Amino acid sequence: MQEDIIPYRQIRALHDEDTITVYQAYSDEIGKAAVQHQKLSASPAFRYQRMTWIKPSWCWMMSASISLEESLSLTLTAQTIQVSL
Repeated sequence: MQEDIIPYRQIRALHDEDTITVYQAYSDEIGKAAVQHQKLSASPAFRYQRMTWIKPSWCWMMSASISLEESLSLTLTAQTIQVSL
């Protein structure tokens, strides 16, 4: 009987061949504008240069976002992830 081997590197998020869904918390201003316009850069308060950690699970994001008002689910393309890395 063969045991399941857990890979050393793995994606622990909702994903398929083309996309990955991650979670992030933002201020009310950024979150509301992002939802309304379906892009993070909709708010002038959003900065691409700001360091942030995306969360692969809703529970992890909730525990790390106590001071932020808006929690967003972001579906990113695999290409976007590759460029970001």
